[in-house]
Amino acid sequence: MSELDHLLAALDEAAEPESRQRDPHAAPALALQLAQLPELESASDETALRAARALAVHGPPQTLP
Repeated sequence: MSELDHLLAALDEAAEPESRQRDPHAAPALALQLAQLPELESASDETALRAARALAVHGPPQTLP
């Protein structure tokens, strides 16, 4: 399992409403790690789509010009 797949799985788990160890700061922190991952640029279509969705939901807000 690649680091990208590992981060996506961890994000899925952190965002689960039924997670017993749910930390509200875990998903945003994982999304930040995901955004900085060099492997993201060469991800397959399916993985890139999963990453884009995760970043849209859990990533930091974008600053508009």
